[in-house]
Amino acid sequence: MSFYLTGVASVIRDKNELEEKRLKKKIQLDELIRLVSDFVGIEESEVFSKSRRRIIGKARALMAYFSILEMGYKGTEVGRALRIKGPPASPEGEADPPANAWHWRAGGGQAQV
Repeated sequence: MSFYLTGVASVIRDKNELEEKRLKKKIQLDELIRLVSDFVGIEESEVFSKSRRRIIGKARALMAYFSILEMGYKGTEVGRALRIKGPPASPEGEADPPANAWHWRAGGGQAQV
């Protein structure tokens, strides 16, 4: 029994350490939008457009990946920041979303319904 409790305590400790690391590198979403826009070489306003251009889709995909998986934001927060209407954004690599959810594809980053 004590072996089991020791294992549980270790898992909880590891999870807490991961959350602390996420909090240390968490930045505001508007700042992340600016950084990603600069990185891919587009105007910040283009991230909010309805354009389906490949580079804009990739910028949105990078936003979703870093904000959700690396910084711990919720998909609904990211969707609001990107001005997406509908179900929350989800980065590539998460479990398959429901058929009606937004899903960012790595090969173009276009949202599919």
